[in-house]
Amino acid sequence: MDDMPVAAAERPQFVDAARRIKVEVLDYPVTYAGKTYDRIEIRRLTAAEVAATVEEIRKQAEEDPNGNLHFPMYFDVDGQPVPQALLDGLDDDDASRIQATVNDFLPRRFRGSGEE
Repeated sequence: MDDMPVAAAERPQFVDAARRIKVEVLDYPVTYAGKTYDRIEIRRLTAAEVAATVEEIRKQAEEDPNGNLHFPMYFDVDGQPVPQALLDGLDDDDASRIQATVNDFLPRRFRGSGEE
């Protein structure tokens, strides 16, 4: 039957998943919380991640309207999310290059250029 439930562990897989990730090597590596970061991996968001992020941004905006809101797109070499404090402490040249990649990876509806 076509209406059979899909196993929870089964998820759609991107045909060319590598296109959705870019690794930025830091010109000025940093150490934070006992770990050295020499590269940051930026990943595109799925529809479900965008929905969860929008909901989280709504909650954060109610609690702290002046807070920094960021998309969960930054990962270390182990696949763990990069702490915001680390991103804030990067050399500005590294941070600018990473932000340019993030801007390219944002869903079109968040780029602000009418590219929808």
